[in-house]
Amino acid sequence: MSNHLSKTNIILDENKLFDVCVFNAERFSKSLPASLYYTLTLIRKKDGTSGLIFTCPEFSYPFSYETTEIKQITQVIFSEFLVDSFGKKPFITIGNKLFHSTGNLIFHHNTVYKVEKMIEGLTTNESVDSILELFQVMKILAGSECQMIKSGQKNTMNASSAAMNKINKVRNFVRENYGKSIKIKEVAGITGFSVNGFSRFFKQHTGLNFSDYINEVRIEQAIYLLRKTDDTIEGIAYSCGFNTARYFNKVFKRHQGISPGKFRNNMTRRE
Repeated sequence: MSNHLSKTNIILDENKLFDVCVFNAERFSKSLPASLYYTLTLIRKKDGTSGLIFTCPEFSYPFSYETTEIKQITQVIFSEFLVDSFGKKPFITIGNKLFHSTGNLIFHHNTVYKVEKMIEGLTTNESVDSILELFQVMKILAGSECQMIKSGQKNTMNASSAAMNKINKVRNFVRENYGKSIKIKEVAGITGFSVNGFSRFFKQHTGLNFSDYINEVRIEQAIYLLRKTDDTIEGIAYSCGFNTARYFNKVFKRHQGISPGKFRNNMTRRE
């Protein structure tokens, strides 16, 4: 269990299903940073009341408390693997309610009362009891009324910085390995996501499916080779990572509007 609050994003250990962070009033900086992960945040105030917020990745919190009001904050951070589990039977009902939201879910005080001690009792040793307790909390929340509030700023500076570091790692990897067979599982491992989690993450931050991005890089290199070398089209296809010349032609035409052969002929005539 972590016992700190950083102004930068918490990066979850890729070997953990979830993490629990406890922040005290002295280390609370008036507003929580946006997270790269789904988070469940329990805020205990000194007047004895509590608030509970479930937040999507990179959504900032809809409000902040003054430090003097806060007694303790307990935050549960969900790994991508655990999030994916809520998309499968028998947990799909929970997933549809909580993990498909597009903002912050704020729960009624009656619900908070039911789960606050369960949340504070969670540990990160990932024992069977601890994991089952978390699933029980999520089941209660999925069956409870809540209010959804969209925050004003989605990609905060801290969240964007951490996310872009991951994206840049992926880009560098693809540019160094585009001539080989690139497995999405391998690339997901670089960023600490599951395959499904990585696909969502990459699409969210680039607007592209990962396979489309790989093809863009490969076509970019193919254009360079078509212009600067006398290599055969089949040879260029293989050197750029395409399994067959036929598939290369199909992807190239989709990107450029003409076949690789016509593209090269056009370049030759211009020169």
